[in-house]
Amino acid sequence: MSHYVVTVKKGTDIDTFYNDMETSGGSSSIPDREVTCLDRKPISRNTGYDLEDSEVDALLTDDRVLGVRSYDLLSNREIRPTWEQNSTRWDKSTNLNADDKNWGLKRCADGVQTTNWGSDSTTTLSGIVTTTSGGRNVDVVIVDGFLDITHPEFAVNPDGTGGSRVKQFNWLSLNPQVTGGAAGNYTYDAPTNNNNQNHGMHVAGTACGNTQGWARYSNIYNVSPYDNQLGTSLFDFIRVWHQTKEINPETGRRNPTVINNSWGSYWNTGTTTRSNVTSITFQGSEDFISNPTDSQLQDRGIVDFTATVINIAAYDAADVADLEELVDAGVIIVGASGNDNTVIDVEGGDNYDNQVRFGIGTRLEYHRGSSASSGSVAGVGGSHLSLCVGNISRFTTDQMSGTSNPGPRVEVYAPGTSIMSPTNGDAVTGGTVTTIADPRDANYLNFKISGTSMASPQIAGLMACLLEQCPRMTMYDVNSYITENMPLGQITATTGDFTDTTSLQGGPNRYVKYKYERGMTGTQFPLVSNNSRKTTNGVKYPRPRTMVDRTIANVNNNNNLVLTLTTSSFTDGGAIPTDHKNAGGCGGSNNSPQLTWTVTGSHTQAASLRLECWDIDGGMGNSRDSYFRHWGVFNIPLSSGSLAENATWTGSEQVQTSDFGGGDNANGWGGPCPPSGTHQYRIQIYPVDSEGNQITSDVNTALLTFTST
Repeated sequence: MSHYVVTVKKGTDIDTFYNDMETSGGSSSIPDREVTCLDRKPISRNTGYDLEDSEVDALLTDDRVLGVRSYDLLSNREIRPTWEQNSTRWDKSTNLNADDKNWGLKRCADGVQTTNWGSDSTTTLSGIVTTTSGGRNVDVVIVDGFLDITHPEFAVNPDGTGGSRVKQFNWLSLNPQVTGGAAGNYTYDAPTNNNNQNHGMHVAGTACGNTQGWARYSNIYNVSPYDNQLGTSLFDFIRVWHQTKEINPETGRRNPTVINNSWGSYWNTGTTTRSNVTSITFQGSEDFISNPTDSQLQDRGIVDFTATVINIAAYDAADVADLEELVDAGVIIVGASGNDNTVIDVEGGDNYDNQVRFGIGTRLEYHRGSSASSGSVAGVGGSHLSLCVGNISRFTTDQMSGTSNPGPRVEVYAPGTSIMSPTNGDAVTGGTVTTIADPRDANYLNFKISGTSMASPQIAGLMACLLEQCPRMTMYDVNSYITENMPLGQITATTGDFTDTTSLQGGPNRYVKYKYERGMTGTQFPLVSNNSRKTTNGVKYPRPRTMVDRTIANVNNNNNLVLTLTTSSFTDGGAIPTDHKNAGGCGGSNNSPQLTWTVTGSHTQAASLRLECWDIDGGMGNSRDSYFRHWGVFNIPLSSGSLAENATWTGSEQVQTSDFGGGDNANGWGGPCPPSGTHQYRIQIYPVDSEGNQITSDVNTALLTFTST
């Protein structure tokens, strides 16, 4: 028997599945024995089991199972930075000058190409770049090599002063929540001149640098995919951190999170040898081929190979499940498409299910890209779990770099060729490149390199700028924003076969630009609701899917008063069921939702709790006092409690008049019924003092959100 990782579908009753697997008595899909569990994680849908190879095919027919993969195959994947080695002078300037800046800033801010600007004509362009956002109150996680936090590019101020914006969080402090094991200490390696660290430095500078990057006011976090400190749970650690981070006192909410994945995983080349090939399935037809020739591979869209090995990016259900949970938690993911010039297709596309079979049973899809960058939810439409980014070259005509992965899944392109950014030294994949001293401190270095790894952080930084202004945007909001607002048709592309290195291979011709979401002058505020959605005659289109999952919202504070608020009536962040809507005009039953709240610890000023529900898309302003209130209850005892669905208050609680002249329900609930479009609502519980004033000093609250039409 062998160690396999079994991934169940989202929404599966995982305890029942565990019981079926680990007790005697099987079925057509479950082994008829007590299967040994080798690895169980409390918050993951991926579980390790000891299985016979013959049991795997049957298990894959179980409706609850999303995928089964050999643990050895998963654990031996090769993690590679997504960049390529280039000439040290290959840029839109002819020289490596200490004053060179990331040319992507100018190109994306302009939104159009400047005539004759490129390495094949006028190489250097002068001009001013002006933006209205810089990622303030946004956390950017650089999933890459370790950073030298003392580099001037990561400082608070552009002159290199003010201290570092890099936060070295102890990821292993979350080990009990993620794996059930003991807490540990995450180790950040000292700055070293090696490929992985130099790559991470460059990526972080492009996303968040104070002279080379976009999100110049963001907080920078860093975790490495190249070592094994977090094992296969890397995304689970980021998710738990995101869900439990402290409330930002400046905004009253947790900071949005953007992560950048400028790396890809590849199936181990010991498995993917050409001599081990037994068949290739291409566009629905399986050909039994052994040791295929170059032309046989190229004709089937396989272009990344050597004389002995086929390089295949690793796309697996286990990774996708982790990404889906991360996105459901509200995290925005950006990833590099890769530098293999290999098509990445979408679910349902002609090439999505293309696969190579190695030996007897190992089948690997080769047109899906790497999970970390191109993951999609399984099902009709294959909702994207990341922005998958391609690379634009340095020429006068905007065209895709000859190594960038193209295809339908690559939804946007950004400058990624000869980009200037920080480094520890000259080491890169396959050799060295020239470096130059940073003009602020000659002890630190910068250099220019190329690849989709350099294009992806352009987008990550831009998304951090967007989230400064629209902090409630979800991954699906961001996908829609890119689709609706980025210009089409600016990329000069050919239409050749799989070997054509400037063909977009059926993918969108979409070039990123910086979009001004607010004016250049005057006092500006973040948008309370996601106003980036298009409007027609005052009607807001609903988001394709609401992803924020805060069913349990735990809040810690300095006075050790901790509140949580949960409900079984709706999914937090999702649409509220009809029976909770207003009976008049929306066809509901006006049933109040079930609520459970917990209170632990104490606060010297807290006397009782108050509960309110607001329509944050209704009213005349951007503050709580100006929203329409649908529920108001005060004098709730300062202790844990619950309210059953459609139940009335039975203690000292008092119902407060709502903005509609009182609740329609006996317990004060006035169900939602917006006049048009989709509105967002917030249910919040918070402590008040003996005079009924909300306690704001050193106290945070617990809340739930929902939408209604």
